[in-house]
Formats: sequence, structure tokens, C-alpha cells
Amino acid sequence: MKRKTKIAATLGVAILSIIGILFLSCPNGDTAGTQQVKITFQIGYEGGVSPGAITLNKGESSGYSWPRNPSRAPYKFLGWFDSANQLFDRNTVINSNVTLTAKWEALQSLAEQPSRSEIAALFDTARGFPATLSDARKIWGMNNPSVTFAYVADPSPMVFCHANPAGLRNSGDTENHWCDECTLYVYGSNDTLAFDPSGVQYKEEFQIVIQGLRVVSTKDLVNWTDHGILDFVAKESTNPLFSNPTEKVAPYATDTWAPSGQWKMAGGKPKFFLYWCNQGNNTSVVVSDVSPLGPFYNPGLTKSMVNKDMDGFENVSWLFDPGTMIDSNGKAYMVLGGDGSTANPGNVRRVQMNSDMISIVGNGPALNLPWHFEATDIWKWQNRYYINYTTNWSSGGGFQNIDIAYVMNEDGPLEDFPTTARRLLPNGSYGDNTNHASLFDFKGKPYLIYHASSACQAFGATRLRTAHLVDITVNEETGALTQVAMGATGVEQVGGFNPYKVTEAETMAIEGGVYTKGKGNETEASNGISVASIDTGDWLGLYGVDFDKKSTGAAKFNAVVKLPVTAAGEEYVGAIEIRLDPQQQGINNPGNNSRLTTSANQQSRITGGEVVGYVQLKVKSKDDEGKWVQVSANLDKTVTGKHNLAFVFYSSTGAALERFTSVPKPDNDGRRRDVGFEIDQWWFE
Repeated sequence: MKRKTKIAATLGVAILSIIGILFLSCPNGDTAGTQQVKITFQIGYEGGVSPGAITLNKGESSGYSWPRNPSRAPYKFLGWFDSANQLFDRNTVINSNVTLTAKWEALQSLAEQPSRSEIAALFDTARGFPATLSDARKIWGMNNPSVTFAYVADPSPMVFCHANPAGLRNSGDTENHWCDECTLYVYGSNDTLAFDPSGVQYKEEFQIVIQGLRVVSTKDLVNWTDHGILDFVAKESTNPLFSNPTEKVAPYATDTWAPSGQWKMAGGKPKFFLYWCNQGNNTSVVVSDVSPLGPFYNPGLTKSMVNKDMDGFENVSWLFDPGTMIDSNGKAYMVLGGDGSTANPGNVRRVQMNSDMISIVGNGPALNLPWHFEATDIWKWQNRYYINYTTNWSSGGGFQNIDIAYVMNEDGPLEDFPTTARRLLPNGSYGDNTNHASLFDFKGKPYLIYHASSACQAFGATRLRTAHLVDITVNEETGALTQVAMGATGVEQVGGFNPYKVTEAETMAIEGGVYTKGKGNETEASNGISVASIDTGDWLGLYGVDFDKKSTGAAKFNAVVKLPVTAAGEEYVGAIEIRLDPQQQGINNPGNNSRLTTSANQQSRITGGEVVGYVQLKVKSKDDEGKWVQVSANLDKTVTGKHNLAFVFYSSTGAALERFTSVPKPDNDGRRRDVGFEIDQWWFE
């Protein structure tokens, strides 16, 4: 009886404690600092999507929960204002419920255009326009490498549905619950051209050339958008088109390598988790409450999430390359580890993550993957679990050095896997002396994303890796994956590209001579990134642009551009030529397992095609310089059907055509030019 009385008393105290906590947490409670207030956002124009409301404690600011700046073409976003016209931002202290409305300023329109013949003359080779355009780092009409405007090494995929409401429940629901608005985000190590003080390029120093994480995305697997660099450790950038970070999000780390992204629903909203490693030393996580693009913040960690001070991890040489997944039951898992030179290195650890996604359950069982070296990842498809990885430099058992291998089970991530692995992606001559791959599914089909150095080899450089895609075939009965090969073909486009939606100009399938630019100021361009370094003869292209997305076709082209700063008294002229279905010039289709080199007969560019319109911009006075403006022009004809699309550029500053050479020089890389005009967005109507 005494024992029951004691239990009852304990329960009573617990219940009273819970009631007290609820009372103290109540918005109408009396305790100072615990009353909750709400920020409601209104986008300010018909058809726009307003950000979700933010609930926070009275007397606090929203911080990292503040929404990313919205975009609306052709307008400049001025900020969020209350009814008294007071500007609010992430640092504003909120003391009462408030409704904020976006304020917009219409951009100046350069609607007046010269005659078509006058603009066309700028692109006339008889008048000095170069007959050969800038070199590309891939072959026109082919889909690998996926990204050439940047280097995206150690690529890690995450699918997110942007439908409202979201069509997915968590990252682990993409196989059967994808939606038409799904976007594939790829996070990767940001390999960057880096030079020593004498101008000699570093070729092997990962500690130098990996400068933060690069984020790119695609809705169709062939046209990719650059979202810039995430740098949690404030590493200095050698790319002048991207500014150095000002905030060190993770003070306990010095590097950001090999990321892995996941998202899950939390409190009725999606929450995003990005895992990454501090070289080979440890693995950690940052979080965003807003977007797959951030802003990401440190969730209160004072040291890395998984490190060698933790039981079970102290003997893992490289505690890095996290691979993550969320199962359909909502449980999350991580595999990581590396370094080995034997058939049974035993250097992999796998763990279940707690529901908070920033800590782990226990120390997890070890996993002995045959000939394992690094780059471990985990994926689920048709109720089977796959772990893939890179083999080591002493590979046997049917493997060569740096192959992608895999094992599979039907029991779960923490259960036994076979002791014999299968070869999935031979490294071959197309690759690199590293590889890193991830299995994923997109809109009901499985794929493999991996990295190779094909883009930089066309540039005469080494060890700068970027993402490639290849289809995966699964045996439905056995679950076995068909072995695939590296190559330039890539995967087929999923759907068609919509030219009537406002498109970020830093979206492209292929380019010659242009670079993406981001200065860390989100108001400078719609999402902080633009296409820059535009010289005469540069160009960019998109594949599978579907002008039948509108029944009447396209009759007009619009773009948001930034006028350059010119020399005193100089009038500047820039122009865009709109071409449909140009052809490959230079190297012909070399087959699936070839790549470009610096030799003259191996270079790639475009020629020909049907020109359907031009648009011109001018700087006439100092008052025009540095402005974002809208330019528009009617097309020569109404465009219908599905086409490959290219924009070819003219700049009165002249031609500085990119030509690949066998020895990279400071004047032949992405560091040198910040001239000509910039493009932020474009659309047809």
C-alpha cells in the first residue's frame, strides 16, 4: 500500500508540474517573456505566394526563421513593412502581432529598341563579331557533366516538393509520393580554381580548392540553376565573383566537405538538415527553418555531431562523408567513415539519428564493407536498403581502384548486409582518382549521381570535380542494380522547360564563357546570383524549352539586366541574340565514354540555328550605370514547339573569347572578368 501511495504522489507531482509548464507556456500567461506573438506576411500583389507566418516569443527577433527575399520580375524588392511604413527584418524585435507587406519598386524599362537590322549588325561576322563562339565544357546536346558553370564535387541529392501544400511527408517519401513540382537539390563540395601567389594553379590541395559547399537544383534533370555557395566556416574564397562570408556558423570547424541533405516535417512545416564533414575529422549538421537553400544555422552545437571522442568512433580513421536517409516510417539514419587498404577494412559506422535529427542513438554497429575506402551513402527503393561506396586502392574481388560498389538487404539500415559487394559504376578513364556517388529517385525513377573531372580536363586542369547523372535499372525480383558506365550522354530530360515562368538567368544546361556571380547581397539580384562576365561571343543554352506551354506560343522576350559601369564618357552597348536549335561545332558526338580535352580538335561550341529575335541595352550616361533595368523586344515570329534555346551575347567592351589551353593561366579562368552587363532573369510572353 505504501508503494502505491508513493507512486500516486509521484504522479500527482508530475501532473501538477505539467500543468504549471503548460500555464507558463500559454500565450496569455503572466510570466514575462513567454507570451507568443505572430508575424504574418503579405506578398503585396495578385498571384504571388506569401511566406508562412512566424510565431515567436514576445520581445524576440525572428533570426534564422525570417523568409528569404521574394522575387518578382520586373520589380525590385524593397523589404517588409508594417502599416506605419516601418521596415522589419530578421533582427527586428517583435512585441505584438504584426502584419507585414512586401514593398516593390518597378524597374526602369528600356522598351525602346532600335530596328532589328541595326541590332543584327552587332552579330555580323563581316563587321567583327567572332565566327567561333566561346568554348564549352560539355558537348552541345549531351547532358554530362550536369553542371559546367561551377564545380560540384561529392554530389548529394535531396528532392523537395514545392507544391502548396507539399506532396511529400519527408525526404523518405519520394518513391511513391512525388509531385509535379518536385525539385532536385544537389549539395556538393565547392571545388574552386585556386592559385598560389605566383599565379600557379593548385592541383591537388583539397584543403585549398574546396571552398564551402555549392548548391544547384533542377526540375528536369538537364537544366540546372546555381544557388551559390554555403560557407559555414568563413573560408576565404579565391573566386572574385563570390564574396567572402562574414559569419562563421560552425565555430568548431575549419572546412566543409561532402554534404548530405534531408528534410522532414516539424511543427507542421518542413525543416531542412544539411550534414557535412570537417575534412576527415568529424561530421556535423546545420539547420534551416525556411528553405533547402537556407539560411542555415548552428542548432546549438558546441562541437561536431559525430566525433572521435564518442564511444565506437574513436578508431575510425576518417569520420567523414556522411550519407543519410529518412525511412518511410520517419526514422533517420546516417552512414559514415573511411580509409582502408584491405579487403575488410571495417571502417564504416551506421547510426540511427534521434527525432531532432542533430544527435544520434547510441554509437551504432560497425559495418565491414568489402574493399571500402570512402563516400558511403544509403538509399531505399522498393522496400530494399542499398549502401553504396567507393572501393579502395587495393581493390580485389572483381573491383578496380575507386569503383562504386554496393550491398543490399531487405531488413533495415542497422541489420546485417551481405559480405560480398557488387560493382555498380567502374571508375574507368572518364573519371578521377576519387569518386563519390549517391543513389536517389526522382519522379518515380532511380538514378545515380557521381562526380568526375571531365569539365576541368577540358580546361587543362585536374582534380576539380563536378556532378554527372546516369540512369539506374533495378531487377524487380532480386533488387540487383544493373552495372552502369560513366560518360557524356547523361540522362533524359523529365518533362519540358517552361519559358513563360520567370527564369533565373543562372539556369542553364550548357554555357560558353559566362560565369555566375554572387556578392552576398540578396537585393543585388533576385536570389543573390546573376550571370556575369559577359563578353562578345559568350553564350548560354537550355535544353527542351517547351513553347507549347502556352497555346498561343511566344511573341515577346523580356530580361532583367544590370547595366555596367563604364569608363568616363564611354557609351556602352550590349545585346542578346535569341537562337533556336543551334548545332554542335568543334568535336562531334564522341560517344558515351569520351570527354573534351585542350587539343584544338577536342573543343566544343555552338554554331548556326534559327535567330528569332534580339534585344539591346545601352548605357548613355553616368545615371544609367549599375542599374537593374528591364529590356523587352518582340520576336521575329511567334515561336511554338519544343526547342533547344541559346542566348548569344554582344558587348561593346569587345570579345574575350574563352579558349582552353593546356596550361591554365590567371587570364583564362573564372577569376578574371567582372565586365560587361549581367543578367538576372528572363521570360517569354
